[in-house]
Amino acid sequence: MNSIYRGKLNLLFDLSKCYYTLQSIFSNIKLSSKLPQQLILRFGDCTLLLFNSGQFRIMGRAALDKALVHLESIHSIYSDIITALHLVSQTFVFQIDIAMCPINLHYIAKYYTHDINVRFECELFPALTLHYWRPVHINVFSNGKVVVLGKDSEKYLTEIEDWINNTILLLPAV
Repeated sequence: MNSIYRGKLNLLFDLSKCYYTLQSIFSNIKLSSKLPQQLILRFGDCTLLLFNSGQFRIMGRAALDKALVHLESIHSIYSDIITALHLVSQTFVFQIDIAMCPINLHYIAKYYTHDINVRFECELFPALTLHYWRPVHINVFSNGKVVVLGKDSEKYLTEIEDWINNTILLLPAV
């Protein structure tokens, strides 16, 4: 699982000063001068991006509690800052055993030709895209990899796996 969290610190940052303050504390820190200017802190399981406006992103394999710990490391230095953390998106990946059940995306797309929730345009993107669980969407690749994307991904994950196993994988053979 990968997650993206966002928030805003109640302070405008001079990222250069912030960088010089934090570089003695964090070994994996970088100041990017490309627009938008950002301070990049890399932790083992995630990356924190801090912008001049006080906006930030935490991206990676960190769960909410771990993301808060990383954010607290900044908060402890700038103690007058009030922080808020919101989940933006999550990505889950699982694998279908294609040795037992090969996936023919062209055949599946043809079977669901008139279904607006199923899209396959192999010239543009090499996956079958499913939109049954909006705003979550699913990409099914021919190698059996299934990628579930969206803020509510975790909520629908079991239902999505069941649907794929009981619907797509049980289509009649080509």
